[in-house]
Amino acid sequence: MRLFYYFAYLLVVSAFVYIPGACTDVSVNLPPSDNSIHPLNEENTSLDLINAASVQGEMCNYTNPCQNDGICSRGQCSCPKDYSGPRCETPTWCTWGRCGYGSDVECVWNRIRQEGYCRCTKRNYHYLSKDRKCHECDCGGHGSCQEVDDMLVCKCNVKYALKASKCESCDCGPWSEGCSFDSNGEKKCQCPRDYASKTKKWSEQGATCEYCYCGESGRCSWDGEEKLCDCDDGYRLFNGKCKKCRCGQFGVCTLSESGEKKCSCDDGYAEVYGECQECDCNFTTRRTFGVNCTFVDGLKNCICPPGFVVGLKNCEDINECYTSRPCPANALCINKPGTFECKCESGYKPIRSSLDLKLSRCEETQWRQATIALGVILSIGIIWISCYIMKHKSSS
Repeated sequence: MRLFYYFAYLLVVSAFVYIPGACTDVSVNLPPSDNSIHPLNEENTSLDLINAASVQGEMCNYTNPCQNDGICSRGQCSCPKDYSGPRCETPTWCTWGRCGYGSDVECVWNRIRQEGYCRCTKRNYHYLSKDRKCHECDCGGHGSCQEVDDMLVCKCNVKYALKASKCESCDCGPWSEGCSFDSNGEKKCQCPRDYASKTKKWSEQGATCEYCYCGESGRCSWDGEEKLCDCDDGYRLFNGKCKKCRCGQFGVCTLSESGEKKCSCDDGYAEVYGECQECDCNFTTRRTFGVNCTFVDGLKNCICPPGFVVGLKNCEDINECYTSRPCPANALCINKPGTFECKCESGYKPIRSSLDLKLSRCEETQWRQATIALGVILSIGIIWISCYIMKHKSSS
């Protein structure tokens, strides 16, 4: 009786294997042999393998379909290019070792985007493709960890910036182009043109980008509530804006309270048409005697100081002692550069004006008068003695 049931069982199994449209080769995708002894049917097919195939569901049918858009044909799944396996359950991208061999990483395939990626199973851990391992990367609750140039970095959300490895609030107002923290944790605002970072007093927000304009040729900044302008070369600050003020490389330009330009030129230069240009009279005595060189209607004009006249090569000194008689009687005239000096002759004393202390006249001194009187007396005495001697000689 037992033999009858055994042959009946083999008949049913044989019919199932060879029915057209059911399963094809059962050896396809079966587990490898473990060299153990298995009972065989009449066609030398392992009964254990057939049972295992039925249990594991390797044959596809209506109730056991293929996955991921695979097509079931005669009990086998025809998988799309991105999947493999008996049921097309394994993404082709996720081959063994794709995401390393750590137990804390898994391979994920996105059917919609048609791309795969490696994902860490631990919280605040992120996968690094360089070494195919999971590393801790906690950006806080306002950012995400991303791989950039083989490194894990935090990309913060809008109005947040990285501070001490965490994304912290960083808002510089509606006019800001960016907000960041420096190495000391100080907030820094990246402001557009005509705006500058300003820290308002008693403000909890800190620095914000505020309107700050110094003209097209200046840079504006805030020092507390005070606006500061740093003007370009050739510009000066006037009424809160940088105004053009150029005198060339040989002069300094300033602006008056009314905004009028004024040039202070270097020695040997004078202002002409708004710039300091060379104005050298080629006088060797220019610096000594203060030659003044100016431009009149664009033409150079040399002006000598008082006491000099324009010569061929320099300002020539006027010899007042020859051109006129500037000194009073009994005085000597001594010529000097640009002027002259009057000095009384010997035996005369100077009498000066009370206004300008100039020599007005020379008076004889008392010893001069006594000398003259003594000379007269001596002369008379000599004459008398001479006459007396001659008279006695003639009488004898």
